[in-house]
Amino acid sequence: MSRTYQKSRLFLGLSVEDNLYLAVLGVRSGHLRPVVLSRRDGGIREEARDLATAVGMSSKLDRIVGALSHGEQRQLEVGMARAGNPKLMMLDEPASGLSRGERVALTDLLLDLDPAVTLILIEHDMDVALRVAGQVTMMHDGRKVVEGTPDEIRANQMVHDLYLGKGHQPDV
Repeated sequence: MSRTYQKSRLFLGLSVEDNLYLAVLGVRSGHLRPVVLSRRDGGIREEARDLATAVGMSSKLDRIVGALSHGEQRQLEVGMARAGNPKLMMLDEPASGLSRGERVALTDLLLDLDPAVTLILIEHDMDVALRVAGQVTMMHDGRKVVEGTPDEIRANQMVHDLYLGKGHQPDV
């Protein structure tokens, strides 16, 4: 299992490759260790570069994370979450604060994940949530109010009332 957080938790002063390296190292050994180069570091570096490629960041390996856009930092977080080849990934508000183009890129990245990985997505952006999810649970004021497929959620009047205000008629 792996997860991302609503607020980024990256090493902003390190490079993209170093952040991915530390993610792989943490998964392999269960904890970070002092920086002492060993023979296995080459394999970990290679795995970090493979993760960068998988999330579209291979051209940014040397970039300092603090200089990346918010969307690129979210991409990196997904790469770091993939470090342990999880069967379950929990993503907390991954589209929060992203531009339209960044949301589209993030959505495409999530859709490209191995379908064998179960994805739990906590997301307020309905465009992202309804495109990525196969099953949706909508909550309001801490309570579950409706469950269904994305098509069922789109057609549900309660969803329209809660998100757009009562009386709004969906364009059909």
